[in-house]
Amino acid sequence: MPYYLGKRPQGDWVLFGSPCTPTRETHGHLYACAQGPFRSSLAARWFNRYGWGNPHVCTVADAERLAREAAMENPIVEQWLFEETITAQEREELYAFEAYEQGVDRLVEHDRRGQPILIQADAELIPA
Repeated sequence: MPYYLGKRPQGDWVLFGSPCTPTRETHGHLYACAQGPFRSSLAARWFNRYGWGNPHVCTVADAERLAREAAMENPIVEQWLFEETITAQEREELYAFEAYEQGVDRLVEHDRRGQPILIQADAELIPA
């Protein structure tokens, strides 16, 4: 499915997939305009973050090529590439784990400020 970047009325750009070319009739209620189509969400994400105004990006094919090259050097783009290769179930589990880790990080940050940590560990003690 082709991927597009849609500009919402708030002014931000969001990634969306659509089997048909976005038009005012099909997507006008969601987006003011759309950029694409991109063959991969990786290229669309890369273009949204690094491609605007980049003189090396003249076509969508340029964005595809540069996104794949950037994945070798940039950990953010490498993560996007990884997310493209896993199944929807694995992606859901990954996001759930990341949300859990962020929650723990927030609790640790609260503890640094002198507030108690309220984490209940799901661990089993193994005798030595």
